[in-house]
Amino acid sequence: MNLGVGAFLFAVGVIGGAVNAVAGGGTLFTFPPMLAVGIDKLQEANALKNLLATIVTTIVVAIFVWADIVLWLESLAMLAGSLCGGYWGAVVARRMNEKVLRGAVIAAGLVLTAYYFYV
Repeated sequence: MNLGVGAFLFAVGVIGGAVNAVAGGGTLFTFPPMLAVGIDKLQEANALKNLLATIVTTIVVAIFVWADIVLWLESLAMLAGSLCGGYWGAVVARRMNEKVLRGAVIAAGLVLTAYYFYV
């Protein structure tokens, strides 16, 4: 691998990791703008956040496939886990009291923000 390819893959990894970390864990930063534009239900804001994260991840995955650097067996295992977690997470979130869900989202956002800051 030459230096240019390595630098490109490093940049893609940094951007993808940062965007997905903010979109997935840093919900404290993604929900307020949604509330500001009129999305006032937490479940709707969460669905939009997940859609945006899916779009970004799809672009990054396409780049990795194009570069032929995908470990397919491991990727399929992660895909299965992500699908199960995403589906059941949505089922649980839709049934939760909105105040409890909001507190859980804030707590998770704070914990993940502290973790990312520490590492």
